[in-house]
Amino acid sequence: MDGNIVAAAPLLDVQNLSVRFVSREATVTAVNGATFSLRSGEVLCLLGESGSGKSVTLRALMRLLPPQAKVAGRIAAARFPLGPNRTKNFAWDDIWGWAIPKSISPERKKLAKEMLAAMMVDEEGQMKLWKATGAPPPNTQFWPKIAAQDPFMKLLTEAVLESPDKVRGAYYFPQWPAVHKAFNDAVTKAVTGKREDIGKVLSENAALVSKAAQ
Repeated sequence: MDGNIVAAAPLLDVQNLSVRFVSREATVTAVNGATFSLRSGEVLCLLGESGSGKSVTLRALMRLLPPQAKVAGRIAAARFPLGPNRTKNFAWDDIWGWAIPKSISPERKKLAKEMLAAMMVDEEGQMKLWKATGAPPPNTQFWPKIAAQDPFMKLLTEAVLESPDKVRGAYYFPQWPAVHKAFNDAVTKAVTGKREDIGKVLSENAALVSKAAQ
């Protein structure tokens, strides 16, 4: 596919988006027929008075609405544009994970491992996590099942999760332990002292954090 065609396609295309909140007492229409698109390099601003549906629109895009919300319309998202010097699509990704502190007792460490193991195989719990947050659950074995039931997860899988090329954000570098300690010491000292001295303490310790990174 020609790179110029991909670059011209909208990254986000919303057609006739409607959101209603249904309860026993009444049905409230928060968004009614919103249509807009966003291309690479563009900035889109939603303007409106309080209660006009700006936040509800964005929450609908991110699947963060409560269960009583009824959403209709079409929301399409595209991959990042290729640009003039790229031949393969790419996606953003982040590295994260759970950590069990080394300082805890063996008994607590064992319990923590058992809890994490139980969470990873809890299919019902991870499906609830997906429906509540819109974030793919930790156990990747459940992703195909979710994608088969949910068009959004199918799109997310094709555009991001299964993208062969990813740009991953990560904070770790060789000096990271020293930087983390210097920063943690500075913040701890600031928040445990006098309120009026917080700014001064952080300013005084900023040089130590910078030095640790060198």
